[in-house]
Amino acid sequence: MTRKIALLLIVLAALYASFLSVSSHGAASSAYAHFMMGVIYESRGDLDSAYREYLRALEYDQGNSAVHIKLALIHLKKNQVDQAVEKLVKASRHAADNIKIHFILALIYSATNDYEKAVQEYEKIIELDPHDVMALASLADMYVLQKKVEDATGAYERLLEEDVELPVLRFNLAILYSKSGRLDKAIEEMLKVIEADKEFIQGYISLGVFYEMQDNFSQAVDWYQKGLNIKPKDNKLLKAIIQAHYKSGDFKKARALYRELITEFPTETGVFLDLAYFYIKKEDFTMAENALSSAEQEKESLSEVYFLRGFISFRSDNNEDAISFFKKSLEIDQHNA
Repeated sequence: MTRKIALLLIVLAALYASFLSVSSHGAASSAYAHFMMGVIYESRGDLDSAYREYLRALEYDQGNSAVHIKLALIHLKKNQVDQAVEKLVKASRHAADNIKIHFILALIYSATNDYEKAVQEYEKIIELDPHDVMALASLADMYVLQKKVEDATGAYERLLEEDVELPVLRFNLAILYSKSGRLDKAIEEMLKVIEADKEFIQGYISLGVFYEMQDNFSQAVDWYQKGLNIKPKDNKLLKAIIQAHYKSGDFKKARALYRELITEFPTETGVFLDLAYFYIKKEDFTMAENALSSAEQEKESLSEVYFLRGFISFRSDNNEDAISFFKKSLEIDQHNA
């Protein structure tokens, strides 16, 4: 929390710059004098004296949002977040169309993980300025954190309409499309990501995953291989292409690549167990058993192998075998304890 507030203070100080010049037009010179004394005390680190001067300035000019923001800044320096928010909300009441106040509030809410209130502030900014790309990008991020896929998708699409061209934007949009089942759109956006940065390995992995989601394992293999051509020793790509070969029925190729994987990365075991879980989830118990046989040969967590065999037997109404496998799993666990 302290680190977040420290970062927020830096941002807040930058945002505050435009408020520093308090106009004396229509306001008593006394208000301006108290304000400037507050600035001086604050620069010296005397926050209590600065706070008193800012309060005195408000006595002459209650509607001055700049003073409320200075009070909020002092509260933040003291790590008094709730009081800072209170001052900023008051400032907003006096200057409802001031985008910077809403932006500061949004930053505080996001720093304190109050994403719903942060979203409300970013939405207010966009109401005031529909073309504020910083607010749109921040709003999209908030929606992602809230797992609001459709809202996040819409925010990223609006950013593209504003001609914001960043590979990470299209990457995030592609992932969101995949989450909502729009795989053709996901593939289209991810291809643009790779076109912009041909060495972005995660783009190749994501394309492979999208094609796997369409059960197009040959295309998945092609994209994983393209990634390996750029980064031959990438363990994530090796695991992905092994599993894609296996799912496509090319068990021989999968086993050969597995040997390559564990030679380069001895701790990267569990590939065939992962496949077993994949097939069990699809209730394809024959393929799950095949994967477990490979896992057993490679000695991938034998306790888990027998447990999954027990589960498959149970789901297949073969309770005697299920009990036998579960017992073997427990024996191995006890032996390894």
